[in-house]
Amino acid sequence: MKNPSALIVDDEPDIRELLDITLNRMNIQTYSADTLATAKALLLEHVFDICLTDMRLPDGNGLELVDLIQALPNPIPVAVITAHGNMDTAIMAMKKGAFDFISKPVDLAALRQLINNALKSTHRFEPQTKDRRMRHLLLGESAVMCEIRSKIVKLARTQAPVYISGESGSGKELVARLIHQQSPRHDQPFIAINCGAIPHELMESEFFWSQKRQFYRCRQR
Repeated sequence: MKNPSALIVDDEPDIRELLDITLNRMNIQTYSADTLATAKALLLEHVFDICLTDMRLPDGNGLELVDLIQALPNPIPVAVITAHGNMDTAIMAMKKGAFDFISKPVDLAALRQLINNALKSTHRFEPQTKDRRMRHLLLGESAVMCEIRSKIVKLARTQAPVYISGESGSGKELVARLIHQQSPRHDQPFIAINCGAIPHELMESEFFWSQKRQFYRCRQR
């Protein structure tokens, strides 16, 4: 089986070397670029499984690369590398379709987990296959329904929180389940909770108190 490959885009040699070494130890073949132009050329020459790109590049912005990859027939997960605390940029990247973001200085343990999650989403199904598998659950061939299925596939490739709104009975939970089924976490439980049935003043304790109590019990022991 062929090892996965990654495109690393950063103008800092030390960062590129760190990412190269980390991914190579995960048996991932890496290609590096220090400019947006070089990255675009490599995308034309090779098929990658994941891309890691810095936001600030000498000849452009990493968001341009996110847009370019999202426009490909089979987009790959893109993780953007941001300066510490620059959440606005990270949020913008996620809205454009980035899989996740990494803050500098790079946490290698978090990076490895991100890479593993991204590769799971890459190799599970192609976007066309995902769309076909949803057709028997999310019925309809109108432009609106096709767009919804397309958005589900796109959202499933990211780590971004998702807010689904709509009238009662419109299928919000079904859409949430489909996003979960297509995501790298598809093998984990999907738990639906009726928040409307929980009094506002009990919401925090319902979700967090029992776990906190268990934590205190463990400490006391």
